[in-house]
Amino acid sequence: MPAAPLDLDQLQTFIMIADTGSFTKAADEVHRTQSAVSMQMRRLEERIGDLTRTVDAVIAEARRPIREGVEARCDARAVVVGRLDFWSALAEEFPHTREQRCWVHKTANVLNYLPRKLQPTAKRMLHAIWMAENRQDAEAAFEAFVSTYGAKYPKAVACLVKDREALLAFYDFPAEHWIHIRTTNPIESTFATVRLRTDKTKGCGTRLATLAMVFKLAESASRHWKKLHKSELLADVVRGVRFVDGIKEIAA
Repeated sequence: MPAAPLDLDQLQTFIMIADTGSFTKAADEVHRTQSAVSMQMRRLEERIGDLTRTVDAVIAEARRPIREGVEARCDARAVVVGRLDFWSALAEEFPHTREQRCWVHKTANVLNYLPRKLQPTAKRMLHAIWMAENRQDAEAAFEAFVSTYGAKYPKAVACLVKDREALLAFYDFPAEHWIHIRTTNPIESTFATVRLRTDKTKGCGTRLATLAMVFKLAESASRHWKKLHKSELLADVVRGVRFVDGIKEIAA
């Protein structure tokens, strides 16, 4: 008879203890009393043995079912600014997630390496890449930028080229979603209300007070949020349906 699956709540609590290094902090994070956390760890230890045997091994064992459960439900893409800590964590926890770099931030970073008088023309050339109808045209525009500025401004070109694949990843997703995933602007706009309030208050006191304020602000703002364009296509993305230049590929 196969063994019953490990309890995800117990595993999440264990990981929180390992991450925070404290039963007290972990109890706050998972919103339980310390005695309840201790009981969870006793029950988990009964299932998988001594929790102190090899902490890294236990953590890896604990993360696996959580990661697999989340991956099964999550859209396989992430759009962020170039935060190396985020990418490292993402690769560890969700190795199949596609990367999409933000074109707004990348454009600003590339232009910083160019003289001011060249920036308007260079900006138009960069826009021609991510506004192209298909990957082939985008690749051609990409090469045009590289050949135009590579000799005199290698740092600007290197800044662009190093993230080439991640910048063009959106072509493998529905065209209706491109406006949402080419930049981080939709995410930043969503939390603009939260950012404005925290800037004004210059801090929110305790951690719990901050969480409560952020939650209520986001909950209030959510009444005005709009759905993704063609949000029903997310089901195809999650199922791994192939899109070529934004168009769903029909199986032969």
